[in-house]
Amino acid sequence: MKTLYLHIGTPKTGTTSIQSFCTENRAVLNKYGFDYPKFPYEYPRTNPERNGLFLSMYSFKEDGTRDYKREAEIVEEAFDQIRETFATCDNVIVSDESIWNRGIREDVPIWERVAD
Repeated sequence: MKTLYLHIGTPKTGTTSIQSFCTENRAVLNKYGFDYPKFPYEYPRTNPERNGLFLSMYSFKEDGTRDYKREAEIVEEAFDQIRETFATCDNVIVSDESIWNRGIREDVPIWERVAD
């Protein structure tokens, strides 16, 4: 059975420590059938170990308006990578603390993204 673990850490509860642990121990996690994937997205002023940030991050066009199309593309690309990972690994871990905060807002459809 393939399982996607979505770690939703609220602010100041050790989420960064868990993300650091998963990043530093990818090889050990892989040995036990888990993967903490690194996605090819970089966001300014954010910890690169937050691999679930693609679920809640905004994208903007050059004119400063929100780029909903690019946001959807990034989410789809990330889930394509997750699906590819499932071909060789049964468990995938995705973690980000902003999921908790933005997950209750309607302007970022996190739960719909995950369900799809």
